[in-house]
Amino acid sequence: MAKSKKKKSGILVKILLGFNFLLIALTLLSYLSPFVDPAYFWVIAFLGLAFPLLILLNLVFLILWMIVRLRLALYSFFTILLGVFFILSNVQFHKRTNIDNIKGKIKVMSYNVRLFDLYNYNKNWSLNFSGRNNMFSLLKEQNPDIICFQEYYWDSSRAFNTTDTLLKLLSAKHYFSNYPVTIKKIHHYGIATFSKYPVLNQGIIRFPNNTSESAIWVDILKEQDTIRVFNAHLESIRLGKEDQMYLSSLTNVENEKIKTKQTIKGLLLKFKNSFQKRSEQSRILAESIEDSPYPVIVCGDFNDTPVSYTYQTVSQGLLDAFKKSGSGFGNSYSGFFPSFRIDYILYSSFFNSYNYTTLPKPYSDHYPIFCYLAPVSQNK
Repeated sequence: MAKSKKKKSGILVKILLGFNFLLIALTLLSYLSPFVDPAYFWVIAFLGLAFPLLILLNLVFLILWMIVRLRLALYSFFTILLGVFFILSNVQFHKRTNIDNIKGKIKVMSYNVRLFDLYNYNKNWSLNFSGRNNMFSLLKEQNPDIICFQEYYWDSSRAFNTTDTLLKLLSAKHYFSNYPVTIKKIHHYGIATFSKYPVLNQGIIRFPNNTSESAIWVDILKEQDTIRVFNAHLESIRLGKEDQMYLSSLTNVENEKIKTKQTIKGLLLKFKNSFQKRSEQSRILAESIEDSPYPVIVCGDFNDTPVSYTYQTVSQGLLDAFKKSGSGFGNSYSGFFPSFRIDYILYSSFFNSYNYTTLPKPYSDHYPIFCYLAPVSQNK
């Protein structure tokens, strides 16, 4: 009887170890995703997107082996250790700074407002003023010096007023916007940057074969310094309600019936298209950033995690406000998937970053993020 139990225990350990080795292989491959262009091999980008989940599962195995067989825990331990750099892109432990004595500071915010909740996603196609008004209250309270909006909406009939209201609420009275999509000549969908400081120049970064995502830049004058601010919204996965139901059903046995091959195939195609489009968009954006004659601030919804080719490409030569001055988990997307860090504030070494903050307000499917940036030369 004892031998039988021991044999069964040994088989179970072997099965678990097999799963553990498969998980380790997938995790190690995910570490390569920032360096492999999805245009050539898109599957590895999916592993980068799944990086937080892979690390979490490795932690589960680490704890399990520490309880069951300590020496086997080394496999998971070293796998996690190799990914520490990427883990710190999602988790930070910086202390808050007293910014009262910081000279020349600028409060910079980035916020995907999901059209200011124009269409109440919990009801039928209808105007939703409460969601918009909650955002307005938050923005008035925070009153950033520079704010970059993605999924911005402007109604030129003023039935759902946004721009005029923001100009009244904010200290940021200068703005530039771009609307790649206009419906019925009055519904304008796009991206906008508002600034407390004068806008000297502005431009649009055009992405090929795309009608909705976009990027813009503005040159602002802060005292004697000219700063170029980029605002980008890169290709989204475009998950519909049925896709979200499917992803939710992965942990719900009762909804097993909706798991079909067709759904899986459609989802994979959406992921592939978004990875490959972001690959091209990120290179175009990175080239524009590199060509800037001024120090830069880059804000936006990249729709990709820090363990991605997108982030690696755009952030080249820049600093990440979350990594330099954030604390806690950096997740900025409040939806089901990917519930990770996909919104960013990046900047030139001309600046220091202070008190990066994520505001966990559920008014959009993204959380607003902000930090304070100040010239290094003024705060030595």
